[in-house]
Amino acid sequence: MSSPAFLGAVPLPDLVHQLLSQTREPSEVPDIDLDAADSWVRPLARFLSTWLDGRSCVDGPAFLHSGYAYLPLPDVVGQYLRVSYSSTRQMWPITSASALLTLSGTAEFEMYASEDDVPAGRPQYARLLGPGDVLAAHVDTLCSLRSLRDTAQVLVMRSPEPNTAQRLLQDDQAVYVARARSLVEAAR
Repeated sequence: MSSPAFLGAVPLPDLVHQLLSQTREPSEVPDIDLDAADSWVRPLARFLSTWLDGRSCVDGPAFLHSGYAYLPLPDVVGQYLRVSYSSTRQMWPITSASALLTLSGTAEFEMYASEDDVPAGRPQYARLLGPGDVLAAHVDTLCSLRSLRDTAQVLVMRSPEPNTAQRLLQDDQAVYVARARSLVEAAR
């Protein structure tokens, strides 16, 4: 089993680096250690639980986007703890190569071949993301997500989200930090 990698202070499994460095070539599938792929949830949840302990807000801009509150993680731009706030299916624009790690809850993920398929509800690929599931997405992939239950996910991006989202004020951050704390505690 491989040890977790560190990007800044956040302990991330090695598979995150593998997923973020892959290309769109179908023949380039990373060789991921399946034992390591299953062992990241508890260490990451423990880290996040400690990080959230005693906090009512986070450093850096927190915001609402595509059905989730984004809470920036410490020390590295482009890493977020995401907490669902809506159960409505919403498009998730992929602006940078991304790896999504689900800590708790369940979300429906759909990927579309073309923009015409979105309103018609014809996904090319669909799956449920539950605790321990990991997903990689490339720039300009047409995706949508719908949280089925309270969901906490870690999103790691090569570049940060664009600044087009609704910023969270400190009082609003406190609500999502408290929700994140309880969801992360449940994942420990």
